[in-house]
Amino acid sequence: MERSTRNLVTIWPGVLPGYVDPTTHFWYAGLEGSRLRLCGDAQWLEGTKVDDSSRPYVPCSACQELYVEDVAFGLRWLDPQIMPTHTPNYRVYDPLNGGCIDGEGVSAMASDQIKWIPMAAFARFYEATGPQKVRMVRDARIMVSDPRGYRSRDYYFELRNTLRQTHWRTNDIATFEAALGPLISDQLNDGKKDHYRKIGESYIKYWRNREATFFDVPPSFVEIAGLNIRISVEAGMNYHGDRLALKIWWNAPRPTRSFRQAIQHLTERGRGDWYQEWQSGFWDVRREEVLPPVPMPRDFALAIEGQAMAFQQIWRSLGE
Repeated sequence: MERSTRNLVTIWPGVLPGYVDPTTHFWYAGLEGSRLRLCGDAQWLEGTKVDDSSRPYVPCSACQELYVEDVAFGLRWLDPQIMPTHTPNYRVYDPLNGGCIDGEGVSAMASDQIKWIPMAAFARFYEATGPQKVRMVRDARIMVSDPRGYRSRDYYFELRNTLRQTHWRTNDIATFEAALGPLISDQLNDGKKDHYRKIGESYIKYWRNREATFFDVPPSFVEIAGLNIRISVEAGMNYHGDRLALKIWWNAPRPTRSFRQAIQHLTERGRGDWYQEWQSGFWDVRREEVLPPVPMPRDFALAIEGQAMAFQQIWRSLGE
């Protein structure tokens, strides 16, 4: 077919506002001002404008293939002036809760008043030695005063946020697969690129091998010796009838026994609104393994209460 440069149509990338599908499609102007999707000619639906600051880039392969084919015959033209950089800010902030909502920071109403801390932060405090405990509480206070600035210190935030906006939002593992390549490309550090690639590929492989489906696990709060701890897990996995509420371990080193004991105790203590048949679990995603429960020492609950009081004491001392 002879190429033509006539009747060029502007195409732009976009994600439907307010819609659960995170995929970026190509759109073009139709008749009477309508805006149509390149793959399938679905129409753009006007909706509430959403904040794109934390949206990962999930490309539509069908749109890309159609665009390449059409451009080869001169049918459409993509305006380079409106192409996005696909480098999201990746920051999620919830002003109503007074802090970040990704589950890994500490939220508080003021630097001298603890509103709540996440269970992962408390588990790390529990396993730490004396000087490390002080540093962890100091970091928590800094995070309260500057949650957005503190985000750069969260190594796995972009990865968790991409999962949250894709697989965990849609229950479609293919959306995360599509977003993984752009996510890795956005990382400036080669070591981080490698870590994200290994984690992402292991996550996808483990999930697909089990033909699992995702379900939300609501967070809850437990109060221990006056300290409020937010109990949350990342992934609910429905696997051949077993419904697992999984806390995910992202790091390369294996989790310590003390950390696992703390997570296990807190998760069971804060089951909250979980259904009775849900089983808690600890997923070492890099090694593609849900770890078995660890034996709990005698009087562990008393030890946890002591650590909760110690956390608060250090917090108050740092404010004096």
